[in-house]
Amino acid sequence: MIHRLFVAYLCLFIEESSLGRQYWKKNLMKLLQTVAATFDLLLQDSNSSQVEWHYVTIKVCLHLFKRMSEEIQPLVWEETDHREMLQKILRSLVHTIMDQSACQDNRLLAGTTVSMMVNTAAEVEAGAKTIWAFYPLINLNAQRTEEHKGGCQFGALWIPAFILNPGGLDTLVMTRGLLTCCKKEILTCLLDGTPPKCLLLDVLFPAVLDVIEDPTSYPYYSYQVFSLWLQRVRESLDDLWKVKESLLLDDNSELLQKLSKIVWNNAESPVRQHIYFSLRGRFHSFCSPNITSKAYVAK
Repeated sequence: MIHRLFVAYLCLFIEESSLGRQYWKKNLMKLLQTVAATFDLLLQDSNSSQVEWHYVTIKVCLHLFKRMSEEIQPLVWEETDHREMLQKILRSLVHTIMDQSACQDNRLLAGTTVSMMVNTAAEVEAGAKTIWAFYPLINLNAQRTEEHKGGCQFGALWIPAFILNPGGLDTLVMTRGLLTCCKKEILTCLLDGTPPKCLLLDVLFPAVLDVIEDPTSYPYYSYQVFSLWLQRVRESLDDLWKVKESLLLDDNSELLQKLSKIVWNNAESPVRQHIYFSLRGRFHSFCSPNITSKAYVAK
């Protein structure tokens, strides 16, 4: 178990100190074992006094996955003897995401941390397939197939279905995390299927729709998730054009119609009016015909 004061210093060492990272790379297994034990303790005791300790422990994982991705990668994606510690940590993070009674900030940070773990994949297709398999388990509106009822693979790790109890905010938390930090190459990777799919358009956009249409969703985070999605699409236009080999937002595009519907349906909401007025400006900028990206030019 990591003492709560030591956790804060640990975050600082991993994030800011190259010497600190070198030390923890040599002692990574011991650190992971201690983090996993700390999560076990925190999840058994939901006392409000533990909330900050829980938050900083999640933050340690975020920095580990970000700053020591090469060392973490084989423990997540390969059949190694030491992956059990990552297995425990992943389940603790997913448990936090799904826990309706957990602190909202902790759930949001856990979503970002799991997304950072996806980034450690050596091959972008492996990361994309993991997200593709995970989403039906956290989405209330998704149909679970027989394949998904027991859980899903996360690289060489396993997420059991019994810790997955979707309650609405889970989709928002995970979608926000992926849009915040997931690699563009993973989000735009083309996955086999009929027709072929990519995460940004075929998984995350339906998730954004669910978040916005959910009456229990938080208006601020609904706006933020939609805004982040527009931003990531705009950053990835050239890649998406190559993947889809067609216009994304021509006049008759189903995507354009859905985007317009989101903006106008929410523009008159008393609670969300100010937020969506701002969002409408971003959306019109996004769809501006002055944009010269290939994604707006016919082949």
